[in-house]
Amino acid sequence: MKTLATLMTIEAMLASALSAQELAELRRLDTAGRELRVGAEVTAALTIQDAEWVDGTFIQVWVLALQEGERVTVDLLSDDFDAFLIIGGPGFTEVLVDDDGAGACDARIQLVAEQSGSFRVAANTVRQGGVGSYRIRVTEQPGPTTEGDCTAAPAFTAEQVAWLRSLPMEGRLVSVGTEASGSLISADSVSWDGTFMQAWTLRLPQGGPVYVDMISEDFDSFLILLPGEGVEPVFDDDGAGACNARVMMEELPPGDYTIVANSVLAESTGRFLLRAGQEPLPQVEGPCNTGVDTWLKALATDGRQLMMDREHSGTLTARDSVGADGTYAQAWDLVLRDAPSVTVDLLSDDFDAFLFVLTPTGELLRDDDGGGRCNARVTVTAAADGTYRIVVNTALPDESGSYRLRVTERPGPMTEGECENRGSEQARGPSP
Repeated sequence: MKTLATLMTIEAMLASALSAQELAELRRLDTAGRELRVGAEVTAALTIQDAEWVDGTFIQVWVLALQEGERVTVDLLSDDFDAFLIIGGPGFTEVLVDDDGAGACDARIQLVAEQSGSFRVAANTVRQGGVGSYRIRVTEQPGPTTEGDCTAAPAFTAEQVAWLRSLPMEGRLVSVGTEASGSLISADSVSWDGTFMQAWTLRLPQGGPVYVDMISEDFDSFLILLPGEGVEPVFDDDGAGACNARVMMEELPPGDYTIVANSVLAESTGRFLLRAGQEPLPQVEGPCNTGVDTWLKALATDGRQLMMDREHSGTLTARDSVGADGTYAQAWDLVLRDAPSVTVDLLSDDFDAFLFVLTPTGELLRDDDGGGRCNARVTVTAAADGTYRIVVNTALPDESGSYRLRVTERPGPMTEGECENRGSEQARGPSP
């Protein structure tokens, strides 16, 4: 859908509703206990840990309960990204979508519930890679629209682009029609998000279309292409299939360009392959498996066992297991029998909570701020019988402190307030 290479088609796509297949995908996505109420506004954040929509953009889904005949206006507002709003619900054969209906880069959908039930309201973005804070407001009557034109903040600031262009090439070169091997190492430049970055020259002698793939079995690839001056960088996460990245431009003049090999997770290192061509190569088959589930399964629980309808306390310390992103982790087991659903809340006043839940069927669920403020929440509906691996983690490296884990059959109240990231002063590298 809204890929960077096809931005010019967005207006045409907005003129029609998404397909029934995408409606099914919207119903499948985990809401992680996120709930909306008529007459209320919620604040949350879209992150790279969130689920990916069918077009590679990040997405967060909320539940909104409506009665038959109820008329509401839903606004999605953000200063960090170009908002894209998606709604599906009882009686829908296709989902409703909007881009700038609330004014500027904010989205709005007005609807009348044809049936009573739970509606899915999704916060999404127009561009791949869009993340940041947002607000969802549900009202009986439309409120004021945001003034001004849509001038969404670019994915990279001018300072960040200048920093990317200043990265040393050190003779690294890949030309169209060739492949080149490389390794991301801890001696490479460290970016503002704690990931390593390595710059290469992309040589395009004839000009025309270009496709560049970054393939790695060691980490989740992230690739950036810097076109000419005044043109925003092109970037991608999993466009080449599995955990591999693909950037593409439909037309580039002949010349040398900068591409930056990067990773999704902080401090990731390992081998990779760059391949460039004027036509797309076959994609790598299979899901993106960065080894996170293997690491979670290997964590020792040390006898930690969670019980339904109980709250448990713990402490995350520097003696706990360390993940590839430099965060500490502590595992618990939860055994379920005949439970229709379960909600796990991770709450802490000491760190920005990040929660993993590995189900008996192998599904990996994760959440950052779904419990409100800096607390995490994962809700599993139609819960299978068996042992669940619950892993306490943090959003930033080197965070530790006390926490509470709460397990309930139904989601409880969310923590009020915004998440002021407690570990932001620990971020490494330049902060343009």
